[in-house]
Amino acid sequence: MSSIGINQPYFFPYIGYFQLIQSVDMFMLYDRVKFSKRTWMTRNRVYSKSVNDQIYITVPVNSAPLIKDVILDAINFDAWRNRFIRQLQHNYGQAEYFESVYPMIEMAVVLPPSGSLQDFNYNIIAMLCHVLEIECNLKTTHAQADLIEERIIPFAEEHDVDYKTARVILLCREYDVETYINLPGGRELYDGKTFQRFGIDLLFLEPQEIRYEQFTQEYYPSLSIIDVLMHNGIAHTASQMNNYNLKSAK
Repeated sequence: MSSIGINQPYFFPYIGYFQLIQSVDMFMLYDRVKFSKRTWMTRNRVYSKSVNDQIYITVPVNSAPLIKDVILDAINFDAWRNRFIRQLQHNYGQAEYFESVYPMIEMAVVLPPSGSLQDFNYNIIAMLCHVLEIECNLKTTHAQADLIEERIIPFAEEHDVDYKTARVILLCREYDVETYINLPGGRELYDGKTFQRFGIDLLFLEPQEIRYEQFTQEYYPSLSIIDVLMHNGIAHTASQMNNYNLKSAK
Protein backbone atom coordinates (compact mmCIF):
# COMPACT_ATOMS: atom_id res chain seq x y z
CA MET A 1 0.00 0.00 0.00
CA SER A 2 1.51 3.31 -1.04
CA SER A 3 -0.55 6.20 0.39
CA ILE A 4 -2.69 6.98 3.41
CA GLY A 5 -4.93 9.78 4.63
CA ILE A 6 -5.81 10.14 8.29
CA ASN A 7 -8.53 12.36 9.66
CA GLN A 8 -11.17 12.65 12.31
CA PRO A 9 -14.67 11.41 11.35
CA TYR A 10 -16.45 14.56 10.14
CA PHE A 11 -20.20 15.10 9.90
CA PHE A 12 -21.27 15.52 6.23
CA PRO A 13 -17.88 17.10 5.42
CA TYR A 14 -17.07 19.46 2.57
CA ILE A 15 -16.06 18.19 -0.86
CA GLY A 16 -12.31 18.50 -0.18
CA TYR A 17 -12.61 15.77 2.47
CA PHE A 18 -13.94 13.36 -0.16
CA GLN A 19 -11.26 14.41 -2.62
CA LEU A 20 -8.71 13.45 0.02
CA ILE A 21 -10.33 10.02 0.35
CA GLN A 22 -10.24 9.70 -3.44
CA SER A 23 -6.54 10.56 -3.55
CA VAL A 24 -5.28 7.82 -1.20
CA ASP A 25 -5.14 4.03 -1.13
CA MET A 26 -6.36 3.89 2.47
CA PHE A 27 -8.23 6.46 4.51
CA MET A 28 -8.39 6.10 8.27
CA LEU A 29 -11.01 7.71 10.48
CA TYR A 30 -8.91 8.05 13.58
CA ASP A 31 -10.69 8.23 16.93
CA ARG A 32 -7.93 7.87 19.55
CA VAL A 33 -7.46 11.62 19.92
CA LYS A 34 -9.07 14.30 22.08
CA PHE A 35 -12.63 15.28 21.32
CA SER A 36 -13.72 18.88 21.00
CA LYS A 37 -17.43 19.56 20.73
CA ARG A 38 -17.29 22.60 18.46
CA THR A 39 -15.57 20.91 15.51
CA TRP A 40 -16.51 19.41 12.14
CA MET A 41 -17.16 16.09 13.89
CA THR A 42 -20.46 17.37 15.28
CA ARG A 43 -21.43 20.19 12.95
CA ASN A 44 -21.26 21.59 9.45
CA ARG A 45 -22.52 24.50 7.39
CA VAL A 46 -25.52 24.48 5.05
CA TYR A 47 -27.81 27.07 3.49
CA SER A 48 -30.77 28.44 5.45
CA LYS A 49 -33.74 29.79 3.53
CA SER A 50 -35.09 31.52 6.64
CA VAL A 51 -32.09 33.83 7.02
CA ASN A 52 -30.84 33.58 3.41
CA ASP A 53 -27.40 32.78 4.75
CA GLN A 54 -25.24 29.87 5.87
CA ILE A 55 -25.96 28.25 9.23
CA TYR A 56 -24.52 25.43 11.31
CA ILE A 57 -26.29 22.12 11.76
CA THR A 58 -25.12 20.42 14.94
CA VAL A 59 -25.44 16.80 16.07
CA PRO A 60 -26.38 16.32 19.76
CA VAL A 61 -23.81 14.27 21.66
CA ASN A 62 -22.77 13.33 25.15
CA SER A 63 -19.19 14.54 25.31
CA ALA A 64 -16.17 12.45 26.35
CA PRO A 65 -12.39 13.03 26.47
CA LEU A 66 -11.65 10.88 23.39
CA ILE A 67 -13.54 10.66 20.09
CA LYS A 68 -13.93 6.90 20.43
CA ASP A 69 -15.99 7.35 23.60
CA VAL A 70 -18.37 10.05 22.34
CA ILE A 71 -21.96 8.85 22.24
CA LEU A 72 -24.88 10.45 20.43
CA ASP A 73 -27.57 11.91 22.66
CA ALA A 74 -30.03 9.04 22.19
CA ILE A 75 -32.76 10.73 24.24
CA ASN A 76 -32.89 13.74 21.93
CA PHE A 77 -31.70 12.11 18.71
CA ASP A 78 -35.11 11.43 17.15
CA ALA A 79 -36.30 14.97 17.80
CA TRP A 80 -33.07 16.35 16.36
CA ARG A 81 -33.31 14.06 13.32
CA ASN A 82 -36.88 15.17 12.58
CA ARG A 83 -35.82 18.82 12.86
CA PHE A 84 -32.80 18.21 10.63
CA ILE A 85 -34.92 16.52 7.98
CA ARG A 86 -37.45 19.36 8.04
CA GLN A 87 -34.59 21.85 7.64
CA LEU A 88 -33.39 20.03 4.54
CA GLN A 89 -36.88 20.03 3.07
CA HIS A 90 -37.40 23.72 3.82
CA ASN A 91 -33.95 24.94 2.79
CA TYR A 92 -33.33 22.77 -0.26
CA GLY A 93 -36.79 21.82 -1.47
CA GLN A 94 -36.36 24.04 -4.53
CA ALA A 95 -32.84 22.82 -5.33
CA GLU A 96 -32.47 21.23 -8.77
CA TYR A 97 -31.43 17.81 -7.45
CA PHE A 98 -33.43 17.70 -4.24
CA GLU A 99 -35.59 14.75 -5.31
CA SER A 100 -32.63 12.47 -5.98
CA VAL A 101 -30.36 13.61 -3.13
CA TYR A 102 -32.74 14.09 -0.22
CA PRO A 103 -33.83 10.40 0.15
CA MET A 104 -30.27 9.11 0.55
CA ILE A 105 -29.43 11.74 3.16
CA GLU A 106 -32.60 10.94 5.07
CA MET A 107 -31.73 7.23 5.05
CA ALA A 108 -28.15 7.88 6.21
CA VAL A 109 -29.08 9.89 9.29
CA VAL A 110 -29.78 6.93 11.56
CA LEU A 111 -28.72 6.20 15.13
CA PRO A 112 -26.20 3.30 14.85
CA PRO A 113 -26.58 0.29 17.19
CA SER A 114 -23.42 1.34 19.04
CA GLY A 115 -24.72 4.86 19.51
CA SER A 116 -21.22 6.20 18.85
CA LEU A 117 -20.45 9.39 16.97
CA GLN A 118 -17.60 7.59 15.21
CA ASP A 119 -19.93 4.95 13.75
CA PHE A 120 -22.58 7.55 12.90
CA ASN A 121 -20.16 9.64 10.86
CA TYR A 122 -18.44 6.59 9.38
CA ASN A 123 -21.76 5.31 8.04
CA ILE A 124 -22.52 8.67 6.43
CA ILE A 125 -19.05 8.96 4.88
CA ALA A 126 -19.09 5.36 3.63
CA MET A 127 -22.51 5.85 2.04
CA LEU A 128 -21.39 9.02 0.26
CA CYS A 129 -18.18 7.34 -0.95
CA HIS A 130 -20.29 4.57 -2.46
CA VAL A 131 -22.67 7.04 -4.11
CA LEU A 132 -19.78 9.13 -5.48
CA GLU A 133 -17.98 5.97 -6.70
CA ILE A 134 -14.89 6.63 -4.62
CA GLU A 135 -12.79 3.47 -4.44
CA CYS A 136 -10.75 3.52 -1.27
CA ASN A 137 -9.99 1.28 1.67
CA LEU A 138 -11.97 3.17 4.31
CA LYS A 139 -10.99 2.11 7.80
CA THR A 140 -11.96 2.91 11.34
CA THR A 141 -9.44 2.72 14.15
CA HIS A 142 -8.78 -0.77 15.51
CA ALA A 143 -7.29 -2.08 18.73
CA GLN A 144 -3.76 -1.72 17.36
CA ALA A 145 -4.23 2.03 17.69
CA ASP A 146 -4.11 1.74 21.48
CA LEU A 147 -0.63 0.25 21.20
CA ILE A 148 0.39 3.02 18.83
CA GLU A 149 -0.87 5.65 21.26
CA GLU A 150 1.29 4.09 23.98
CA ARG A 151 4.36 4.36 21.73
CA ILE A 152 3.87 8.00 20.73
CA ILE A 153 5.59 9.70 23.69
CA PRO A 154 8.72 7.49 23.77
CA PHE A 155 8.99 7.64 19.95
CA ALA A 156 8.63 11.44 19.93
CA GLU A 157 11.24 11.87 22.63
CA GLU A 158 13.68 9.46 21.01
CA HIS A 159 13.43 11.08 17.57
CA ASP A 160 12.81 14.69 18.65
CA VAL A 161 9.45 15.11 16.92
CA ASP A 162 6.13 16.42 18.18
CA TYR A 163 3.39 14.02 19.26
CA LYS A 164 1.10 14.61 16.25
CA THR A 165 3.93 13.89 13.83
CA ALA A 166 4.94 10.82 15.84
CA ARG A 167 1.40 9.45 15.62
CA VAL A 168 1.25 9.80 11.84
CA ILE A 169 4.70 8.27 11.32
CA LEU A 170 3.83 5.30 13.51
CA LEU A 171 0.58 4.75 11.59
CA CYS A 172 2.44 4.96 8.27
CA ARG A 173 4.87 2.33 9.54
CA GLU A 174 2.04 0.15 10.82
CA TYR A 175 0.43 0.02 7.38
CA ASP A 176 3.72 0.10 5.42
CA VAL A 177 2.86 3.22 3.41
CA GLU A 178 5.31 5.54 1.71
CA THR A 179 3.14 8.63 1.28
CA TYR A 180 1.02 10.60 3.71
CA ILE A 181 -1.50 13.03 2.15
CA ASN A 182 -3.21 15.75 4.14
CA LEU A 183 -5.51 18.70 3.55
CA PRO A 184 -4.08 22.25 3.27
CA GLY A 185 -4.63 22.98 6.97
CA GLY A 186 -2.00 20.39 7.77
CA ARG A 187 0.77 22.71 6.58
CA GLU A 188 0.62 24.35 9.99
CA LEU A 189 1.12 21.00 11.72
CA TYR A 190 3.58 18.93 9.69
CA ASP A 191 7.04 19.42 8.20
CA GLY A 192 8.08 17.59 5.05
CA LYS A 193 11.75 17.26 6.04
CA THR A 194 10.79 15.53 9.28
CA PHE A 195 8.78 12.91 7.35
CA GLN A 196 11.61 12.43 4.87
CA ARG A 197 13.87 11.40 7.77
CA PHE A 198 11.64 8.34 8.11
CA GLY A 199 11.31 7.60 4.39
CA ILE A 200 7.80 9.06 4.08
CA ASP A 201 6.68 11.60 1.47
CA LEU A 202 4.36 14.31 2.80
CA LEU A 203 1.92 15.74 0.27
CA PHE A 204 -0.86 18.30 0.64
CA LEU A 205 -4.06 18.15 -1.34
CA GLU A 206 -5.20 21.51 -2.66
CA PRO A 207 -8.78 21.40 -3.96
CA GLN A 208 -9.32 23.47 -7.08
CA GLU A 209 -12.05 26.03 -6.69
CA ILE A 210 -15.48 24.58 -7.33
CA ARG A 211 -18.10 27.26 -7.94
CA TYR A 212 -21.74 26.55 -8.62
CA GLU A 213 -25.02 28.43 -8.44
CA GLN A 214 -26.37 28.64 -4.91
CA PHE A 215 -29.56 30.30 -3.68
CA THR A 216 -27.73 33.45 -2.55
CA GLN A 217 -25.97 36.11 -4.61
CA GLU A 218 -22.96 35.79 -2.33
CA TYR A 219 -21.11 32.53 -2.91
CA TYR A 220 -20.28 30.46 0.17
CA PRO A 221 -17.32 28.11 -0.44
CA SER A 222 -16.70 24.84 1.39
CA LEU A 223 -20.24 24.23 2.59
CA SER A 224 -21.22 20.68 3.51
CA ILE A 225 -21.29 18.12 0.70
CA ILE A 226 -25.07 18.30 1.17
CA ASP A 227 -25.13 21.73 -0.50
CA VAL A 228 -22.90 20.57 -3.36
CA LEU A 229 -25.09 17.54 -4.06
CA MET A 230 -28.35 19.46 -3.88
CA HIS A 231 -27.21 21.96 -6.53
CA ASN A 232 -25.02 19.74 -8.72
CA GLY A 233 -26.43 16.25 -8.46
CA ILE A 234 -24.60 13.00 -7.87
CA ALA A 235 -22.99 12.58 -11.31
CA HIS A 236 -21.50 16.07 -11.54
CA THR A 237 -20.32 16.02 -7.92
CA ALA A 238 -18.63 12.67 -8.57
CA SER A 239 -16.88 14.19 -11.60
CA GLN A 240 -15.24 16.73 -9.28
CA MET A 241 -13.50 14.14 -7.10
CA ASN A 242 -10.24 14.45 -9.04
CA ASN A 243 -10.41 18.23 -9.25
CA TYR A 244 -7.40 18.85 -7.01
CA ASN A 245 -3.62 19.22 -7.04
CA LEU A 246 -1.10 17.40 -4.88
CA LYS A 247 1.79 19.53 -3.67
CA SER A 248 4.94 18.31 -1.97
CA ALA A 249 5.70 19.73 1.45
CA LYS A 250 8.67 22.08 1.46
